[in-house]
Amino acid sequence: MIICFECSQLTKRILDEIVSKGQYEDYGEAITTAIENLGVLHRELTGKGSLIIESHGKLKQEFIDNVMNASLKNDLFTLNKNKSKKEEPSIPGLFRLNDFGKPPHFAPIPEDNWSFAEAIPLNKWIFAMYNRLLPAKVNCRALAHMQNDLEGSVPYNQIRLEISKIAGIFGDYLRKHDKNAGLNRDDAFATAFPHTGKGSDKSMERYLNQFLGYVNKEGNIESLLYSFKLINYEPSENPKIMLTEAGWKFASLENNILDSQNPGNNSKLSSQEIDCLLQHISHNVPVENYAYTTIIKLILNGNDSPSNLDNALKDTVKVEQGTKLTESFLSSQRSGAVSRMSDLDLIKRIRKGVNINYELTSRAHKYMENTDVTS
Repeated sequence: MIICFECSQLTKRILDEIVSKGQYEDYGEAITTAIENLGVLHRELTGKGSLIIESHGKLKQEFIDNVMNASLKNDLFTLNKNKSKKEEPSIPGLFRLNDFGKPPHFAPIPEDNWSFAEAIPLNKWIFAMYNRLLPAKVNCRALAHMQNDLEGSVPYNQIRLEISKIAGIFGDYLRKHDKNAGLNRDDAFATAFPHTGKGSDKSMERYLNQFLGYVNKEGNIESLLYSFKLINYEPSENPKIMLTEAGWKFASLENNILDSQNPGNNSKLSSQEIDCLLQHISHNVPVENYAYTTIIKLILNGNDSPSNLDNALKDTVKVEQGTKLTESFLSSQRSGAVSRMSDLDLIKRIRKGVNINYELTSRAHKYMENTDVTS
């Protein structure tokens, strides 16, 4: 029997990826298996609400709660036909530069509590754990594809679910590459990405919360993407997320890792991607701009080691009244900002034995010349 049907670009891309893994001979076998699995799900879900899968494949209670948010229990998902065959680490299609087109409109830039003329307290700097920018690139790519498929904003739970299916596989791919290329932790591509296997749930939750979005008690989104104003959201019980124009532009630029057959020892971000982010930060993200210009000035004054920079920051950058500044918090905030600056080619870490010194790049000097902040 031949049945024709329409499907979205996202469904077609997922189907292409499933068939490309070699577990199914063609689209027909993959679709047939998915429908058979869906039938089992419907039968077993009746009156139970949740399931688990035993080793022989029979579906039981509590499975869905371990896989997705409760609000997504009725979403369609595909079970692998052969669970014993481990999926090879790879770059998922949702992270690649396929043609996702320009959206009809962008999310507005999030409003800011700070201006470029203000000295911003250290405890109001961007959260230290938002310390890598390749995850921001990856998640902007995923959002761009899903916005195109949905022709609009993306439900918060839906984008978290889709990324959770593939981010661990991509993290494994990067770790395999880092090992083969002999990259250290500072240069490693896989830093901050989740992994599969033991402990993967915690690593995935941390990755999604820090580098995509986390809804706090007030119903607001917190993450690197939001702090960088690459996304905005529509507040609700299940917020909808959309890229700002800067986020879409960042997603649409070619990347040395995501769009290469062999990443080698390339930088994590291309020169075009770095320039795109720095221009955006210098015009739209006063908190991050203040952190960069402050650190650059302090290094120019000779504070070129972590300890010296910490001491200089303690004397230069205050915290809000009533907030205690601990050495560990100070060190953490400095480390997070320096890591982001390193990804943006503003700072290089020079290792001399066990000691580290910071060296400013030509891009850092250029940034200071072009910044909106006056000395």
